[in-house]
Formats: sequence, C-alpha cells, structure tokens
Amino acid sequence: MNSKNELVLKIVSGQNVNKNFRGMDLSHVDLRGANLAGADLQEANLKGTDLSGANLRSANLNKAKLDGTDLRGADLSQAILYDAYIGNSTKIDRKWRIVWEILYFNDADNADLTGVDLQDANLRMASFTRTILRSANLQNADLSGAFFGQTNMRYVNLKNAILQRTSISEVNLQGANLQGANLVDAIFYNVQLQSANLKATRLNDAKMLGRIEYDTKTQWSVGFDPTESEVFVLIEN
Repeated sequence: MNSKNELVLKIVSGQNVNKNFRGMDLSHVDLRGANLAGADLQEANLKGTDLSGANLRSANLNKAKLDGTDLRGADLSQAILYDAYIGNSTKIDRKWRIVWEILYFNDADNADLTGVDLQDANLRMASFTRTILRSANLQNADLSGAFFGQTNMRYVNLKNAILQRTSISEVNLQGANLQGANLVDAIFYNVQLQSANLKATRLNDAKMLGRIEYDTKTQWSVGFDPTESEVFVLIEN
C-alpha cells in the first residue's frame, strides 16, 4: 500500500492524523463522510475526490483544486473557500457555491439574494454593495471586515454573526435580528434600525456615525440607552 492510500485509510477510519494536508495530492480518492474539520487543505489537489458528506467545518480550502470533486452534503460551515478552484464539474450544494461565488467573483454587489441561506458561512472581507439581502439567513456567519453599502437587509437574520471591523453604510436593517452579534470595531453609518432586535448585542463596541434611526419597537441590550447619543434618532410610528 502506497503512502497516499495509507493516509486515506487513516482519514476514513478516523485515526488520529495530523490534519495538515497543505499541497498534498489527495486526488481521485474516496473520502466520503471523512472528518476533516479544521484541516489545512490549502493548495491540496482534491480533483475527482469523493468528499460527499464529509465534515469540512472550518477547513482551509484556499487554492485547493476541486475540479470534479464531489462535495454534496459536505459540511462547509466556516470553511475558507476564498480562491478555491471550483469549476462546473465540481459537485457542491447550491448554498456553498453561492458563498464561493461571492468571495471569488465578488458576485454579491448589485445582486438580489433575497431569502438566501448563508448560515454558518465564512464571508470575511466580502462586499455587499447595493445588494438585496432581504430576509436572508446569515446566522452565525463570519462577516469580519465585510462591507455593506446601500444594502437592503430588512428582516435579515444576523443572530450571533461576527461583524468585527465590518462597515455598514446607508443600510436598511429594519426588522433585522442582530441578537448576540459581535460588533467589535464595526462601523454603522446612516443605518435604519426600526423594529430591529439588538438584544445581547454590545453596541458600545461599535462606532455609530451619521444618523441611526430607530423606533419604539427596536429592542436594545439591557443597559443601552439610545437617547444618550444624538446620533440616534427616534422615528415616530
């Protein structure tokens, strides 16, 4: 048995193996249902490999070769897909193809993503300029350093999302759920928060600029008082 087949056997059997597979040739092998959570697969050759149902949560697939790879049913939550080589022959669930297209092609600008499911996606540094994200599900998504400009995010679900260093400019967040979102060093500028849920959200960690609109239905974290800052403007119903 050659070293490649030995490694595949160890992965599939769940043996304790070093998950550093950077640059390795794992092409055309059967890794169905394999546990590769947190694995470093940067620049790995996974062409034609069956990874259906695999656990790839938080795996780094940057520049991995995924032509002809079967990723159907794989868990790609928080996986790094930026610059992964995904082609028409790659079998991948629609959700994760959308995530990859947003990152690889900067495909979200001016797009209509109404109701899209992006829960648990790694979308660091993504751009959402003039994007329609109405009723989209971004719960637990990592949006660190992302940019939202003139974006329609009414009723979006951002519960427990990571919005560190995220720029949110001229965005409609009416009815949005930001409960528990991480807003450290986030920037809000001219944002509408009417009827939004900001419970368990530390708004003091974010920078509020311009005009931040809210109404009597906006839900705040315990102890937060919007009347203490002139940036917050109460809109009468």
